[in-house]
Amino acid sequence: METTIKILLLEDNATDADIVEMLLKKEMKKCEIKCIMHQHEYIEELNNFKPDIILADYALPQFTAIEALEILHRNKITIPLIVISGVISEDFALYITKLGAADYILKDRIIRLPAAIQSALDKQHLENDKIKAQENLLQSETKYRHLFERNLAGIYQANTKGEILTCNDAFIALLGFPSLKQLKEENINLFAFTNKNSTEFLGQLFKNKSLNNLEIELINKRGEIVYAIENCTLQYDSTNDEPMIEGIILDITERKKNDTEIEKSYAAIRKLTKHLQNMREEERTTISKEIHDEIGEALTIIKSHITWLQKNLTTQNDEVIHRIGKVHSLVNSAILSVKQITAKLHPGILDHQSIIAAIDWQIKEFEKFSNIHTNFKVSETVNIDLSQKIKNILFRILEESLTTVVSRLYAKTVNIALEITPDKIFLEIQDDGIGFIESDVPKEVTLSILDMKEMITAIGGQFLISGKAGKGTIIEITISTTNQLMNEN
Repeated sequence: METTIKILLLEDNATDADIVEMLLKKEMKKCEIKCIMHQHEYIEELNNFKPDIILADYALPQFTAIEALEILHRNKITIPLIVISGVISEDFALYITKLGAADYILKDRIIRLPAAIQSALDKQHLENDKIKAQENLLQSETKYRHLFERNLAGIYQANTKGEILTCNDAFIALLGFPSLKQLKEENINLFAFTNKNSTEFLGQLFKNKSLNNLEIELINKRGEIVYAIENCTLQYDSTNDEPMIEGIILDITERKKNDTEIEKSYAAIRKLTKHLQNMREEERTTISKEIHDEIGEALTIIKSHITWLQKNLTTQNDEVIHRIGKVHSLVNSAILSVKQITAKLHPGILDHQSIIAAIDWQIKEFEKFSNIHTNFKVSETVNIDLSQKIKNILFRILEESLTTVVSRLYAKTVNIALEITPDKIFLEIQDDGIGFIESDVPKEVTLSILDMKEMITAIGGQFLISGKAGKGTIIEITISTTNQLMNEN
């Protein structure tokens, strides 16, 4: 009978909480989730709810994931905690891991969460098993033997030559043997099963006295690869000159298979996203052309007829003359609206001129409808004929950055730099707004960032965004100028 996994979720955004809950209930067979946002609730639920794992948004209104970790450490609670964040730097990821976080997940990679939870629980169980084994060994040989034989993780003892001295049933089963006797008869060597060089393995073990959470690959009797996590220590016995290796191995083959399936699913989602983006651009182009050709042409003809009526009308009726003039003004407004709509859907300049000209036009249009001053600097060391797809993506990313990120983060000035070299295309958008403050970013900005990141990732480019409070935001786009990208249509 499967045990229900109790998950305590620290999240103040209802939408994000719903997404996490839907994903976990779909991917995990049995789980119970409780969502909170305040520190006093957190302390109460550690005792009342007794969670198996904690998922914490990096910054709540009056509470942070770091404070949640500190409470666990203060109370000597060993529940694993995974940090969930919209955007996280490598330095912060390293820092939060050193503080004791089991893992960190970006919200745009939330599909990894079930596997990360299982990994954290596996590692926690492995650590608990190791501690229990050591404690029982000190208490009595009988209790140790009981744990040794009954443990679901594989436990072994080997000499420094890699020869298996003894092991439990789980270890024997892991390697696909029916008994310890047969395993020994076939002279199985521990190092023959690892994907680590034995010299390197022993060197690290002698240096550190133990190796923790080491991911290894074993080959069982049937020739199949078994993925596992190993914790091992070097034990010295006063009766022997040679030390002994004691280790615990946990089979994670199924988890690896699940991770592979998740990666395949994510790859499929990316492929679909790329297809939808292409379709969206094609539909924009088609609709823009149809509006221009059909509605625009019709309005132009109507305008010519009204102009003819104004010139040839013989009546002196002021009301009739006034109404014809009013219709003429409305038609002019409609023609202007058609031009604006078609330009917004798909500017014709994108199809007939360079990306530099298109960006320059886009900046001028942006300045017409905003109070934001824009500086545009171009550094082109080579004349490269960009593909229509690359031009569209660069144009849409700048459009999204200006209308969503820059505007909503209250910028007054934005500097745009475009560099085209034989090796890469580099686009930088830097503003002087309030900065990219993770806890206060509007949802529209977060979704916009995800959309831009998907556009760039789909073509193998890099998307980086960073910011500091009061010092603005920087968006950097890098695309490799390979022949494939340049000539692709």
